[in-house]
Amino acid sequence: MSFIESKDLKKFSIQAKDGQIGSVFDFYFDEDLFYLRYLVVNTERFLLRNLVLISPICFYKINTIEKLVEINLTKKELEDSPKINSVEVISRQHEKSYHDYFLWPHYWRSENTAWVVGPYGVPWGDYDTTGKTLRSIVEAKSDFKNDEKESSLRSSNEICTYSVKGEGNESFGHVQGFIIDSKTVSIDFIIIDTINFLPSKNVLLRPEWIEDIAWDSKTVKFPFTKEVIKSAPSYKAETFDEEFTAKSDQHFKGILYERKKTFLTVKTGEKLFNIKNKRGNLKTKSTKETVVGDIPSGLFIVTVENSKTHEAEGFLASWIQQASFDPLLVSLCIKDGRPGINEILEKTPFCINVIGENSPDYLNHFSINTGNSVNPLSRIPYKKIKGKGIVLNDAKSVLVCRAHEITHPGDHYLVTAEVIDGLILDRSVNSRTHIREEGTHY
Repeated sequence: MSFIESKDLKKFSIQAKDGQIGSVFDFYFDEDLFYLRYLVVNTERFLLRNLVLISPICFYKINTIEKLVEINLTKKELEDSPKINSVEVISRQHEKSYHDYFLWPHYWRSENTAWVVGPYGVPWGDYDTTGKTLRSIVEAKSDFKNDEKESSLRSSNEICTYSVKGEGNESFGHVQGFIIDSKTVSIDFIIIDTINFLPSKNVLLRPEWIEDIAWDSKTVKFPFTKEVIKSAPSYKAETFDEEFTAKSDQHFKGILYERKKTFLTVKTGEKLFNIKNKRGNLKTKSTKETVVGDIPSGLFIVTVENSKTHEAEGFLASWIQQASFDPLLVSLCIKDGRPGINEILEKTPFCINVIGENSPDYLNHFSINTGNSVNPLSRIPYKKIKGKGIVLNDAKSVLVCRAHEITHPGDHYLVTAEVIDGLILDRSVNSRTHIREEGTHY
């Protein structure tokens, strides 16, 4: 996992093309998307000025071992760049003059600011060896929207003085810091110290769960009670990994699911921004990925009995198609680790429950309850039918299958299964169809 805690980022030194220029003093992020937009670097010992702004657009390498950020700029270029004041909020006009000085595109004018493509959404091939964009690229972006929108930049040092509000508007604890993805420079977690004195307990919350940031009262509000936030898994840097983040997310997502609030928003001005969805929309999709996403499929719940515990296990699937008339075969793709995959690969009979249009929101249910200690089927009514298998009460129909051939051509098992029986439960409803935005996710 390529993440940096904000307190560690402030220990990083900045290396220009012709030598060190100083260390990180603060950083600014935009409240719309929680992307890091500038490092504020203390250059007092190295340059003829105290502070400079460094945009990730000029990052050459982030060395987490040596705590060093290498950039594609010289000391002279930074000394001559527009000056900043450490106590003022960076205005849009200042950003514009700064970007114009370095010939950088204006990220706020572009609808595509995904860092996975290159800083500010500009493909890496459009940068020359100095880290600057070609002037033609900058000029080509002159028709982008939101040129005059007020800056939404916020200082991390400032936010780390804010207290936390939960349901009931009771203030407690404070924002301790942030966890930043070093590849995309997105803020993926907010570290909350739930106690304002020792011994402290830190927990992790996602930016997309924020209900409001009140700059006047210096508070950040979340849609959870004080007790729920305080009872979240305790965060420690040395135990931060995918297993911990999944456990932490599950603690809060279960509550969001029950309240039918899967994704929450940050209020900025008169608009509501869904951070997770908006970030996803920024990613540049290739034509082939988009076209693959156009392939329609159904939604199915594959169920099987655990050979050891005899409990019902299952997972949500969409990549299921008929594969042969004679014998009657279907194909399905299964990701390694799915509940019941061992039984299916060992050719234990299993059921493919076909989901109808009037069925519950299983897509949401399984996304929240997969990959943790909760069995997704524990909250879904089903029955075990002798000689058939595990059948959901509200399925449209059910295929009883047994694996015929198994291959592993990519990141999923490809199973060709023989249909050995079938059940019709509700012929009056149509099968649910599922179409994706692109072929890189479910």
